[in-house]
Amino acid sequence: MEQLELIQAPYYKATTPTGEWTPHADRAIATLANTGRPFTNDDVRALIPDHITPHHPNAWGSLFSVWAGRGLIKMVGVRNSRQKSRHSGLQRVWQGTTPKNHQEAA
Repeated sequence: MEQLELIQAPYYKATTPTGEWTPHADRAIATLANTGRPFTNDDVRALIPDHITPHHPNAWGSLFSVWAGRGLIKMVGVRNSRQKSRHSGLQRVWQGTTPKNHQEAA
């Protein structure tokens, strides 16, 4: 049921000509959240094919905001990004809260 609520989130408007970004992004974040280990946006990006990108870079922030707002992930720290385009900029470190909820949301 959680997935139906997430479909209404702003980042779900992010699609590309080669495929939809949002289902890939949700599956990636759910996979990482279910591990119980800390993860970053870099880790989520690594699980999404390179040619699948959001319509706007801000969609990444919306993705994490919705998951955190639903209580599925929580911020546990910060670290520098490994993405060259981010020039080692700071990014949040996240961790899943309750793994059983993430399977429903993916």
